[in-house]
Amino acid sequence: LEYWHALAGHLEWITILEGLDFIEGGDFVRAIHTLRKSKGTSECKLHCDACARMKAKGKPAPKSRTTRCTCEHPPDKLYIDASGAIDCPSVYHNFLYYLLATTEKGFFLVQGMTFKSQSLFQIAKMFSEVGGPPRAVGIDGAGELDSRVSERFFAHHLVQVDRGVAGEHWKLARAERGHGTLKTMTRCT
Repeated sequence: LEYWHALAGHLEWITILEGLDFIEGGDFVRAIHTLRKSKGTSECKLHCDACARMKAKGKPAPKSRTTRCTCEHPPDKLYIDASGAIDCPSVYHNFLYYLLATTEKGFFLVQGMTFKSQSLFQIAKMFSEVGGPPRAVGIDGAGELDSRVSERFFAHHLVQVDRGVAGEHWKLARAERGHGTLKTMTRCT
């Protein structure tokens, strides 16, 4: 049984016994475990040598929440663009779109969305992540960002809007190149 403990990556026996249902030949190991338990012999040392060494050298988990990194110099301008529909939704949140913002220095801010109508919420989240709203925002003329509500949103945050024409992607090249970079690194098509 010590061999199985080492083979399973030094997991506890409770976890190993739960996983035996999914392993071919796992009934044999379960039978050995039951036989040793019925004879009263110990099933496995609580701390094998490798487990003891790992616990002695490993760093403990932090006891309190760590502080997030903050932006020392918020960007002067963000170039924001929403993606098209993604064929394969995200695993945990079922996101079908994402909103990409690029700074002048080339940093990307990406927020997932289930609906394109969530764009202003995600932009507010991006403003919070970079330490406040920038002086200017470059957006295209997409429907979700070309409305009276979005005009009032940007006016409330005192942000100048450089609005492009919908369909002319070359005018918002920073964000469009960012889409190309993200799509080559991920499966969002």
